[in-house]
Amino acid sequence: MFGYVIPDKNNMYIKDFNVFQSFYCGLCKALGKTGSQATRLCTNYDITFYNMLLHSLTDTEVRFERKMCVYNGKRKVVVTPDELSLKMADMAVMLVY
Repeated sequence: MFGYVIPDKNNMYIKDFNVFQSFYCGLCKALGKTGSQATRLCTNYDITFYNMLLHSLTDTEVRFERKMCVYNGKRKVVVTPDELSLKMADMAVMLVY
C-alpha cells in the first residue's frame, strides 16, 4: 500500500529536498505528539507528500525550527507541527492500522 511516492533526489534542487526532509521530520514530530513514540514508525513519503500538498493547496504558512531528533540525536530543521500536520499524522496511523 505504501511506497508509491519516492523523492527523486538526483533531479531535485538541494533547497527543495531540504524542504521535503523538513516536512518528513515534522510529520515524525507530529506523530510523536498525537500518539506514542511507536507511532513514529508510521512516517512515510506518501503521507509527507500529502502533507506538503495540503499545505500548498490551503496556502497555510509553514514555520521551520530546529529540533532534536529522537532517533539519531542530531538537531534538524523541521516543520513546526500545526493543525494540518496533526491531521495528516492521524491519517498515517489510520492507513497503517
